[in-house]
Order: sequence, then C-alpha cells, then structure tokens
Amino acid sequence: MRKQVAEMQANCPKCATIPSTKESFTISFAKDWRTPYLAFFINGTLPTNPKHARKLKKTTKRYFVDGSTLYRKGFNGEPLRCLGESEAQQAMREIHAEEYGLDLIGTIHPPSDGYIWILTATEYFTKWVEVVPLRKATGAAIANFIREYSVCRFGIPYKIVTDNGTPFVNKQVSSTLSGYGVKHRRSTPYYPQGNGQAEATNKTLLRILSKMVYEYEGGWSVHFPDASWAYRTSPRSATGFSPHSLVYGSDAISPVEITIPTARVSAVNDLEWDTKSCSDWRLLDLEALDEKRAEAERRIALYHKAVAQAYNRTVKPRAFKQGDLMLKVVEHVRRQVSGPSKFAPQWEGPFAIKEFTALAIIAWSLSKKAR
Repeated sequence: MRKQVAEMQANCPKCATIPSTKESFTISFAKDWRTPYLAFFINGTLPTNPKHARKLKKTTKRYFVDGSTLYRKGFNGEPLRCLGESEAQQAMREIHAEEYGLDLIGTIHPPSDGYIWILTATEYFTKWVEVVPLRKATGAAIANFIREYSVCRFGIPYKIVTDNGTPFVNKQVSSTLSGYGVKHRRSTPYYPQGNGQAEATNKTLLRILSKMVYEYEGGWSVHFPDASWAYRTSPRSATGFSPHSLVYGSDAISPVEITIPTARVSAVNDLEWDTKSCSDWRLLDLEALDEKRAEAERRIALYHKAVAQAYNRTVKPRAFKQGDLMLKVVEHVRRQVSGPSKFAPQWEGPFAIKEFTALAIIAWSLSKKAR
C-alpha cells in the first residue's frame, strides 16, 4: 500500500505539495431573499428566469439601497431595514425576551363574591402585574389567563416561571405554552421562593388589599381593581419607576392630582386642549421611553448587586460531614402557609448524613415519624 501511495505522489508532484493559504479558500453559498434585490440595485443584474425577473422589477419600487443595506418603504414612507434569517431570529429573540412569574394567592377566607383565589402574573423587567380573582384554580382558568392577559395584550413572552402546583402543571397549560412556543420553568418544590418576583408581588398586593378592606370595608373583590391599579402606578425600588411608566411611557394621573392639581394637571387645564397637542406630547413620552428603560435596567443591576452584598454579609459558611445529624423544615413552613395546628412542629427529623452529591445531601431518617 505504501509503495502504491509513493508511486502516485511521484506521478503527481503537486499532490504532495501543501497549497498556499493565498491560493486556497472556501466559498459558501447561503440562501438570502435579499440577494436578488441587492444584485439588481448595485449591479443591475436580473434573475435568469424571465418570470422571476418581471416579479423583481415590480417589487423593487418598494425597496431602496443605502450603501450595501437593503430597506423597504413603510406605509408612511419610513425606511424599514430588511433582515436576513439570522438577523430576524436575533430580533425575534430580543422582542420575546419578556419573562413572567405566575403565582396563586389562596385559598382566601372569607371568600368575596365566591372568589377564593387571586392569580398574579408579574413581568420581571417593568414589574407590570396582571391580576384576576378566581373561583376555581383549574388548568383551564390558568391557560385562558395566559392567552387573554399576556399573549393578547402584550405579545408572546419568552419564558413563564411557576411553582409545581397542579394548576400550573397540567395538559391545558402545557398545550397553551407549547402552542405559543413559550418556555415553562418550574421552581423546585423545596424552594418555592425561587419564583421570587411573584412572591414579592403577592405580598405587596395583599398589603394594599388589607388596608383598603380595613378602611373602606366590604369584600376584597370590590377593591381588587383599585389595589392592582395602585400597584401599577407606584414606583418600584428596583427600577425607580412605576410599572405604568415603563410600559406606556408616562405616569398615570392619580385621583389626588385631580383634587389637588399638580403642575402637569394645571398646565393641561390652562392650555387649549386639542388633538395635535396631545399627539405631540405623547410622541415626546414615547421617544424618551427607551432612555427611561435603559436607566431602569442600570438601576436594577445596582439594586441586585446591593441586595446580594447585604445577603452575603449574613451568610455563615457551614461544613458537614458524614454522620452529622440534621433537621428538615416541614412543608407548611417552607411554603409559608398556615400549619395543621397552632402547635404543629416546624422541623422534622433528625436525619443522619450518609453521603454528598453535587446538588444535594443524602440522609437517613433516625425517627419513625420523620419522612
């Protein structure tokens, strides 16, 4: 075999010569719908197929080239950049980067108009919250909420975070999320606070509802719209802006501003209100929205850094070894719900540590009552 190879190389000396990098290169062709348009505008080249050439000539009236970039004229003549497949996928990923946290509050006693559950959905960046009361926490109700209050109002989110409860983990919810291409991340059952944003929203809403029920009486469902509106229009510590401002570009006018007119309310009352003035002011708000969101993103990063530093100062490192005894927090304490009785224990065990893994500690129960 070696002899035959040597004879072949002797008959073809160039075959054994390593080619120069200046002479060797790779040509790859990728299908891009913009290529025929760019070839026509830059070089005046038309497709060889007469049918395709006629179609291209008709459609080029709506396109133009600036340098080597293709643009399409919009409805009002505005230039719209044309994207290739990879660019379009990147843009769609950025558009659908929203992440929501879903959680249930309940059961609530006494019920109000038959409602015993509160379903919340919090968008992680703007902190915008959508809230509805429920009589039954079923998979169909959760799936309909996702479709009506998330997809149909704000578009398809990238990811939804829930706990492992039956209302969130079922065929109806799974079918709805897969149909829209939404990722579903579930927090671990041993740490339901992993869906932290939803937990924080729940606490704030319950605090607002409690104050309103105490001051104005009546069932909590009566004050439900006002409580959710108060949450949306209040500045959040992490961003420094209200969710309403980050979503719509301007702060909502509160009732107190009507009773005691603020500067912006007085300015509107003093001016002759017309459609053009309204449109101009609204455009200014929308133009400043990107800058406002960038500032909110910067503040969120600083806020998370400060929270992490404060938490790390209280962390005490602990080392465990085989044979050590340990206790486990019981279910109702871990989920922060009321226990079976006032005197119910908060710990169970003891357990003896048997071995360690990368993600957990495996222990044996030393008590017959411990699970």
